[in-house]
Amino acid sequence: MAEIIVSREFEGMKIQRFIKRLYPSLPISLIYRIIRKGKVRVNRKKVEHNFVVKEGDSVILHLPPDMLTLSAGDEGGSDSNYVISKEDIIFENEDFIAINKPAGLAVHGGEGHKEDVLLGAIKRYLNFNESQLRFPPTPVHRLDIDTSGVLIFAKNYDFLRGFNEIQRGQKIYKEYVALVSGRSDRREFVIELPVIRRDRPGGLSTEKVGKTIVKPVAVSEKFAAELKAFSLLRVIIRTGRTHQIRSHLMQKGLPIVGDRLYGDKEVNRWALKRLNLKRQFLHSAIMRFSLNGGEYELTAPMPYDLRDVLSNLDIDFTL
Repeated sequence: MAEIIVSREFEGMKIQRFIKRLYPSLPISLIYRIIRKGKVRVNRKKVEHNFVVKEGDSVILHLPPDMLTLSAGDEGGSDSNYVISKEDIIFENEDFIAINKPAGLAVHGGEGHKEDVLLGAIKRYLNFNESQLRFPPTPVHRLDIDTSGVLIFAKNYDFLRGFNEIQRGQKIYKEYVALVSGRSDRREFVIELPVIRRDRPGGLSTEKVGKTIVKPVAVSEKFAAELKAFSLLRVIIRTGRTHQIRSHLMQKGLPIVGDRLYGDKEVNRWALKRLNLKRQFLHSAIMRFSLNGGEYELTAPMPYDLRDVLSNLDIDFTL
């Protein structure tokens, strides 16, 4: 048996997630099972799996001692070679850390990749381990695995809760840079359409309507005779639907170059061969928000692979 007093950093967390944070070696299926069988008590009462813990709660786990060894290891990515460098860090204070996420690293787990590579690197940088019984660094928003740019991790629950509130209220300015195939005139336009998803089993599925503001920056016709024109866009999202930018631009006939899911396969093959572009040209460039009395503007420099593509297209652009 083990008894744990919930500290303030974990307030608002569901019980199964709280247990998983303390004992990462326990399978989530086992955690659900012991909750269902009444082997988890909070303040001496049985709870359901969706119970939310509060500061000061007494959590008692009725399990054998050999199953209740706090992991001093790194839940996230002890086998990863990726290391956070000073150049990766955009901003850091006691509440959060913002990095310029490289392409190719997943923020959240999914088919074919794990969340632990990037999250593990953040934990190692912050010298976090599970035995400290403090709030674990937590990503507060998503970026696709092949999207680079501004990515924020909360260091405490107060920041996580506050960020979630302003995110739900659409009070965060998010600007991306995208290279698309096709010509886009230098006039701002708005896309308000359902977000068609191509990553669901059984074919296409449609999500809720999203709002995307597009500001064309430049057009390159350097290879227009060989293939077609390319347009560089600034893209601002008011809603944060999954795959919103990629789906919306595809629906407008301006698919992102290198996008294997929503892009043009012929263009992608050409861009790989002629421009050495190995992933989708989408970069989270700027994020602005106000929270807890602070005003933040986070800017992520464009990585070399994307800058090289623009140079090959004779597009002169800096953030």
